[in-house]
Amino acid sequence: LAGADVSITLTDGECREIDTAIPDLIGLVNDTLQALDGLSDNLDARSVTTEGMATASTLRLLGRALRAADEIEISALQMIDRKVRSAISARREAEKQSDLHKEELA
Repeated sequence: LAGADVSITLTDGECREIDTAIPDLIGLVNDTLQALDGLSDNLDARSVTTEGMATASTLRLLGRALRAADEIEISALQMIDRKVRSAISARREAEKQSDLHKEELA
């Protein structure tokens, strides 16, 4: 159905994996992009050979692909990360409130 919500169930272990994996993947993409930029800039500054210019162009092209991913795929991963963190926080708060309620009844 268009516009219908989707629910997923994750174990605590799966939540921890996502909590680590998504930020690490985003960091990896950003670090790779910076490395590609640095390498292509360095080659551009020193390269006068056709092979060197082709290598610099390839590195720039790879960087452009990662920038495009940053706008779409990385944004989607960041959205999932925010939603998972929000759900975990809400669950912890609900557990805390439940524990307080149990203490009041005791």
